Amino acid sequence: MNGFIVQSNVRNVDPRNSKIYSSCNVGFKPSTRGWWGEATCTEGTWSGILECIVQGVPCDPPPKVENAIVNIPYQNKYREGFEVNYECRKSIEIEGHKKLTCENGSWTTPPPTCKPSCPDPPPITNGDFTKEKRDVEGVITEVSYQCSRQFTLSSTGSIRCLNGKWQSPPKCLRKYIIFNWSEHGVISTCQVYINV
Repeated sequence: MNGFIVQSNVRNVDPRNSKIYSSCNVGFKPSTRGWWGEATCTEGTWSGILECIVQGVPCDPPPKVENAIVNIPYQNKYREGFEVNYECRKSIEIEGHKKLTCENGSWTTPPPTCKPSCPDPPPITNGDFTKEKRDVEGVITEVSYQCSRQFTLSSTGSIRCLNGKWQSPPKCLRKYIIFNWSEHGVISTCQVYINV
């Protein structure tokens, strides 16, 4: 049985309707819900005898995940079959399994990762972003760039973050003037923008 009697009201003279309350030894657990069982003597046989089965090895606390919320009480050990559900904070995307289960002393799957929906905007050489738009959670979703003096933007100065990735930022190009002499001694000029 791998258990022990907690309480008994067995009658010696007439054992009919006698009851035994039992629980499981350390390292075992009931095969049904609850932590104790009630057995009754009816017409000379016991019914409802508690069956104790081997309890699995407990797990250490579940792994911590940055930017994740886990609503469980902290314990040193978690019993076999205990489930943990991870949720990422707002504006953060979850990758991997959200649910982990304690089985034989370890958690069934690796924990998920919580990544910001939009990383920081990409920097540009000889420039920086000057304006930004944020979503309701405060995450930057759009920026406008401006170049330092003597540099010009290669394209429109605004980019957006789409599906967690930024569009390619513009480049800051330096303006050069090329002088050409014509056959008649007249100077012509040409403006060239070079990425430096």
